[in-house]
Order: sequence, then C-alpha cells, then structure tokens
Amino acid sequence: MLNVTFSKAQLITTQNYNSNLKQTREDLFLTLIDSNKNDPKHIFSAIDKLTSLSPAVPPNTFSTTECNNIASIFKNKIFNIKLNIPTTNLTACYGIPPPLHADCLKHFSTVDSRDLIDAVTQLKSSTSPLNPLKVSFLKSALIF
Repeated sequence: MLNVTFSKAQLITTQNYNSNLKQTREDLFLTLIDSNKNDPKHIFSAIDKLTSLSPAVPPNTFSTTECNNIASIFKNKIFNIKLNIPTTNLTACYGIPPPLHADCLKHFSTVDSRDLIDAVTQLKSSTSPLNPLKVSFLKSALIF
C-alpha cells in the first residue's frame, strides 16, 4: 500500500490553485454574460453551453477497438515494469519469494470431499470479523 503524505505547503498550494481556478471561471462567465447583455439569444446560448451535461463526444471514443488499444498500452507498461523489477531484491528486501513455476504444484495430490469436510470440521468456530467467509457459514454449507 502506498502511503502518501502531503505537507502543509502542498495543501495550501492546492487550495490556492482551486480558489484561483474557481475565481477565473467566475470571471470568464461574468465577462461572457456582460459582453452580450443586450443580446438575449447569445446569453441563452452561452448559458446553455455552460450548463450542458457533457460536450459532444466522437462516436468512436468508447468503441471496443479503442478500449482494447488503451488496455494494451497499460498491459505493455505493466509488463515492462515487471521485467525491470529484479526478483532477488524483492526477496532480500521484502521477503517476497520468486514466482512459482507451473511444475511446482504437480507434487500435491487433489483433495476429495471427505478430506475437505474433515478439515472444515476441525476449524475453530470463532473467526476474525475481517474474514470474508465465516467458519460457521462454511461448516453449515459443507456439512449438511
């Protein structure tokens, strides 16, 4: 998890930016309306532009092809980032083991329903509130 903290100066700068942006927009709108105060058609047209929900969007903006192109760009970026991360540093610094290979898990036998029921019945009924699946629910679902 990324822990981001902002200094007081950064917060003040952001607040000043937002305040200046709001004031600039107000000034622009007042100038636009004031310069056309004798032309109601132009004023209503300007107000309509300012209050419309969204600008016209080209029809191909949300096409499947365009979305796939954007997804491909991000996949390539993530792939390149992963290639540049040395696994030895991750293991040494963070205790993260290198990725498992497909043949690592072939030494395990499959679990049958009897083994699963035995394992669930031996679980303690008390669970942490953070568990997404309560043991009591799991027991009631598997043992009928």
